Amino acid sequence: MSDPAWHHLPHDPRSFFDLAEDFDRRDLKRAYGKLIRQFKPETHPQEFQRIRAAYEQLENAERYGRSQTESQNAADAWKSGAASEPQPKSDTSPSEIPDPSGGRSAPKRPAAPVSPVDEAIAKPRESYVRLSQKH
Repeated sequence: MSDPAWHHLPHDPRSFFDLAEDFDRRDLKRAYGKLIRQFKPETHPQEFQRIRAAYEQLENAERYGRSQTESQNAADAWKSGAASEPQPKSDTSPSEIPDPSGGRSAPKRPAAPVSPVDEAIAKPRESYVRLSQKH
């Protein structure tokens, strides 16, 4: 048996499994089955994990109707967007968070009542001071 094209992972699992552009789930399962018979998890755990991850990536894309390029573009956009945007402060209420769609702001939601437990978790120092002053 020939060695699989490991250099295609993780960015091009379709080429790794040597699948046609219009493959279906049955073709994917056949290619996956052929590889896991060669790279059993008991004897090749690292290779098996890489094969399984590639299979799950393609299978999920096929199941949910997204092409691999769309999935990769969405993942790249998420990574670059998360790194460049500042994270909102933890004490910012939902009505103060800017709307990502542009100039319009999102409708304000009424503030949910805060339980004492939630307040103690959110502000542990203040809770400690308040409790330490009690008799």
